[in-house]
Amino acid sequence: MIKTPKDILKYILVEKLLIDEEELALCMNYFHKDIILKDSFFIKEATPAEYIGIIIQGCTRTYITDDNLKESTLFFSFENEFLGDMKSFHFSSPSDINIQAIENTVVYKISKNDFETLGIKVPKFKNWYSVSAIQMYIGLFEKLKEAKIWNPKEKYVYLMKHKPYILQRVPLKYIAAYLGIEPQSLSRLRKSGI
Repeated sequence: MIKTPKDILKYILVEKLLIDEEELALCMNYFHKDIILKDSFFIKEATPAEYIGIIIQGCTRTYITDDNLKESTLFFSFENEFLGDMKSFHFSSPSDINIQAIENTVVYKISKNDFETLGIKVPKFKNWYSVSAIQMYIGLFEKLKEAKIWNPKEKYVYLMKHKPYILQRVPLKYIAAYLGIEPQSLSRLRKSGI
């Protein structure tokens, strides 16, 4: 049976937070559905992040640009993952990143005020978010280590073995930006028969 995006959000919240029906109803009052069309943005650099969200369907890329407007992809986000610039969201500062939809993406988002209110009304939500934030930090730290010690070939092999869904769903130009190489170099790497 095909579930609606709202049903999927309910399932995620019940499974992750271990909440009852009353707490679930409270949570659902604070999340609002948003559809980010392919190539559109959830957050743009230099603007404050007004929302964070949970991806229900689709995927995004988080990237930065340098002074020459060259893009460097930091990571990709998929279903059941938090989405947003946590620093900008919590400190009301301009974002340093861009979050762009790679596919049409369904997100349930929550504003900062609603996030804080919900954290008081349903403490399990705040606890889950804290654990998720720690997991995101660990994941980003691992990515930083990989960037420093692995060459592009090693990063590509890792994606093939451990995250093949990225290679199936993300355009090669974004994978090249993630690996820190030009698209032509990625084509050569793929043809090398790794």
